[in-house]
Amino acid sequence: MKKMPLHYKILALCFTATAMVMGAAGAFDRGGTPLDEVLLVTAAIAMTGAVHFLLAYSRHPVCWALWVGCLVCVLYGQVCFIVNASERAGQVHAKQTPQVVGAVREIEAIREDLDKITAKPVSVVASELAATAGWQKRSALKTELEEARRAARLHDKLVTLTTAEAAFEVMGATDPVTEKLASLLGVTRDSIALFVSLVISVLLELVGVFLWSGLYEYRGHIPKGDDTPSRYEDLISKVRDEIRAGGLKPTVAEIRKFLGCGQSTAMKIHRHIHAQKEDGKPAWRRLRNKLAKFIFTLDRTPSNEI
Repeated sequence: MKKMPLHYKILALCFTATAMVMGAAGAFDRGGTPLDEVLLVTAAIAMTGAVHFLLAYSRHPVCWALWVGCLVCVLYGQVCFIVNASERAGQVHAKQTPQVVGAVREIEAIREDLDKITAKPVSVVASELAATAGWQKRSALKTELEEARRAARLHDKLVTLTTAEAAFEVMGATDPVTEKLASLLGVTRDSIALFVSLVISVLLELVGVFLWSGLYEYRGHIPKGDDTPSRYEDLISKVRDEIRAGGLKPTVAEIRKFLGCGQSTAMKIHRHIHAQKEDGKPAWRRLRNKLAKFIFTLDRTPSNEI
């Protein structure tokens, strides 16, 4: 029985751990209350484990159906995580662009200047100036009117900069590669982002399934399509010796229990040992057994099919 290389195990663990963490993060984003978050995270981890390990234990049709259902749920959670992570990254990157940084600095400077201005609104000061006759009061009101007009100009500039900052953030949050692909293919940016997220999730899950299936095959399973006995000759010799010693019945169930292997491995070893027994018999006895099997098949065939 071959020993699984260490780097193979590490790679399988990395894929499974990454898939579980991504699924848990996506579930956490969708949770509202702490209880929701805990239950969704637990379900995501459990279903990710089922996707990676279920087919390594059994290929029964029921297992395939369960695996497909778990895979769909896991892919949905991971796509949600990747899309949300991309949006968060876009927002962070947008706030770090030179345009946004410059606009924020100007906005802060304008707000500091506005805090220093104590003048009343322009309309109020203008009405007071029109109703005042004294020279000194009119001079003070004229000065205040200039400050009020300056404050109004700063307010207008503040509104313009705020609008520009929002526009710069939208532009900075857009991935340039996604933008170019969307333009080239004639689709929306959201469609490209969703497709890429789905491809990443599918590859992550399928590679994890492939690695764990390979790990189980190294522990005793025989790869499909490999009918040469050279890769599992040790298992066959071990089973044959145990049968000859009388400690093992030549059945699939007993072979599987003895080796601790899967159903397909036990069936292949059973067929191989049975074929060796047939080869050791005289030719007339092999012919008799084949004829008996053929007659038995005819007897089981319904009359309307003959």
